[in-house]
Amino acid sequence: MPELATWKDLPVEVVDEIIAHCDTPTLLTLSYLNSQLNTLALELLFKRENVTSPKQGYLVSRLAKPEIVPALNAALWLRNLPHVTYYLNPDVKRLFSEVRGLERVIGRCQVNDRLDLYFSSVDRWFGDTGLRRRSGEQIWIEPELWENIFVRLLETALKKGCRSLRVEGAHTMELYYLGDEGGKNSQRNLNADQVESSLPSAHTSPLPPKLLVPSSPVQLFEAPPSKPPSVSNRPSPKKRLVRWVWKRLGLNRSSLKPSGAGGSALSVPVIQVTPPKELVVTPLESKDKPVPVECSTVTSFQTSNPCLRTLNLRSSMMLQPLFLPHTLSLIQAHSSTLARLELVSIKAPEKMWTTLFQSIDLPALWRFVYLYDTLIVEEPLVTPTLLLEFFQRHPSLRIIELYGVQVGDQDKSTEVEFPSVVEGVLPNLEQLDAHPKVVSWLLQWPKACPKLNHVCLTSEYTASRVPTINSHLNPYKAFDTGLLALSTLLTPDTPFPPGLDHIYTPVDLRPIDLQLKFSTEIMLLEWFLSHAPTHELDQGPSVLRLLKNVRKLIISAHYHTPFDFGHKQAIPRFLGMLPCLKELELIELPHPEQVQDPAFIEDVKMKAKELERFVIGRNVVWDLNGFEGSVDESWE
Repeated sequence: MPELATWKDLPVEVVDEIIAHCDTPTLLTLSYLNSQLNTLALELLFKRENVTSPKQGYLVSRLAKPEIVPALNAALWLRNLPHVTYYLNPDVKRLFSEVRGLERVIGRCQVNDRLDLYFSSVDRWFGDTGLRRRSGEQIWIEPELWENIFVRLLETALKKGCRSLRVEGAHTMELYYLGDEGGKNSQRNLNADQVESSLPSAHTSPLPPKLLVPSSPVQLFEAPPSKPPSVSNRPSPKKRLVRWVWKRLGLNRSSLKPSGAGGSALSVPVIQVTPPKELVVTPLESKDKPVPVECSTVTSFQTSNPCLRTLNLRSSMMLQPLFLPHTLSLIQAHSSTLARLELVSIKAPEKMWTTLFQSIDLPALWRFVYLYDTLIVEEPLVTPTLLLEFFQRHPSLRIIELYGVQVGDQDKSTEVEFPSVVEGVLPNLEQLDAHPKVVSWLLQWPKACPKLNHVCLTSEYTASRVPTINSHLNPYKAFDTGLLALSTLLTPDTPFPPGLDHIYTPVDLRPIDLQLKFSTEIMLLEWFLSHAPTHELDQGPSVLRLLKNVRKLIISAHYHTPFDFGHKQAIPRFLGMLPCLKELELIELPHPEQVQDPAFIEDVKMKAKELERFVIGRNVVWDLNGFEGSVDESWE
C-alpha cells in the first residue's frame, strides 16, 4: 500500500486552497484535526462571519451562526480576550448554549476587561408572536437553570477582572418562565396541563426529575438514567472526525480491525485527530461519558475581588424578581470600585426601584445615569424623594443624567412632592442633565453645587404624546423656571446673602454652559416666540435677559425635532436676547441642511451681536478668528 500523506505533510498553500472551499461547519470540524488547521480554519471562519478581531483581544459578534461560540472554545490560540461584545440569539436551546459557551471562553482566557451582552435578537423573537402562532411554537424557559447559567457567566467575567459590564434587552424574559418558581414569576401562572403540553416530547429532551446543568452547550436537560437523552446517541466529535478522515482518504472502515484482535490490523495513517484534550472544548460530549454537573449554589458575586468600575444595565430582566437579588449582590460586592452606574430603559415596578435605590451605597461613584423612555413605557416611578436620598449618600457624584423622573409633567394630574434640599448636597457635581423642574429643585440655593459648570434642560415625551392645547401639558412650560434658577447661581467666593452695600455684578455669577434638548416640536415654536421680540426696540420681560452667566449655548434637536421656516425665523431673535452669548452649537439635528441656509446663518450673526463661534453639527460655519471647516480639524 502506498504511503499516505497527512495534513501536516501538505503545503500551506494547498491547505489554504482546501479550506477556502469549506463552509462554516466544515471549518469548525477541520479546526479539531491539528494545531495548524486550528489556526488557519478558525481565522478564516471568524473573518467570513464578521467576528471582529478575536486574535487582537476584541470580540464583536452580531447575528452569529451557531458555530461561532464552539469555534471560540476550539481556538487554541485564544488566550487573551479583554473585550467581548456578543449579541445572543434565539431559540431557547441556542440561547442557553451560547451563554454556557461564552462562560467557557471567558473562563479559559487570562483576562476579561469588558463584557457587553445584547438580547436584541432574542427580544425580536419574543415579539414575533404571529409567526409562533402560525407554526404552533411555544416558548418556555426553565427559570432556575437560566438563573444559574447566566449568573455563572457574569461571575466568571468578574473573576477574570471585568471592569465594564453591560446587559441590554430581555425586557419580557419573565413572561416565558416555566411555572411559578416560588412566586418569582408573577406574570404567568400555569396549570399542570399547560405545563405538560409546553414541555418537549420524550423523544427530544425529557424533563429530568432533578434539575441538572448540561455538560455541553447544546443540551438543556439531562434525562433520567433509564432513558438516556437522544443527543447522546450521536457519536463523539472524535469518532465523527475519524469517519470523515477515512472517507476523505478513501479507506474502507469495515476492513479495519481493532488492535489486539486475532487477525492482522490495517495500519491507520498517523493523523492528529484532536488537539490536546485539556485545551479543547468540543460542541458535544461523547455518548460514552456523559458528565452532567449538578446545579451548584449561586454564589452571587461574592467570590470575586472588587474590580467592576462601570455597570450599564439596560435590561428589565436584571430588576425582575428572579435576578434582582443577584443584581443587588453584584453591586454590593463591587461597591468599593464602582464609579459609573447607568440604568437605562428598565421597566420595573415601583417597589423594585425603591429597593434598588435604597440598597445602593457606592463611595467611589462619580457618574450616575437614569434614563426612562417615557414614550415607550407607562408613567415614571422614580420620585424626587427617592433620588434625594440617593444623592445624599453619594457626595462624590460629578455627572448626573436624568430622564423620565416623576415630576408631575405627565398626562395624569398627579401631585409630586419635591422635598427641601439642603445647601450642601452634591458638592462635587459638575454636570447636570435633567428636566427643568429637577434642575430648579436641586439649584434652589444660589450657591448650590459649587462646582457645577454644565446644565442641560431636557423636555420629555410624557407631556406631549398627543397634540393638545392644555397649558398644563406644555412640554416647555417649565423651561423658564429652570433658566431662572441658573441665572441666580453665584460663584463660591461670592458672599450670600449679600451685604447691604453689595450689588451683584456679572462677575459674581457662576459661568454655565447651557444645553437645551428639545424632544418634540409640539409647542416649541410658541416657546421660542414667547422670548423673541417682534422688533429690536422691544424690551419686554424675558428670563433670557437675566442669563448673563451663559457664554455657551447648545441646542439639541434630539434627532427628530425639525426646525422649519417658522423656527428659523424665531431662533435668531431668541438668541439675541442672551446678553453674553459667545458660542452657539446646533447638534443632533434630524435634517442639518434645514439650518445650513446662508440667510439663517447671517441672521443669527446679526441678532447675536456678541457671538464669536457658530457650529452646526460637526461643521464650524462661522468663527471670529476666521476658521471654517470640520470640528475634527479644529481639534487636530
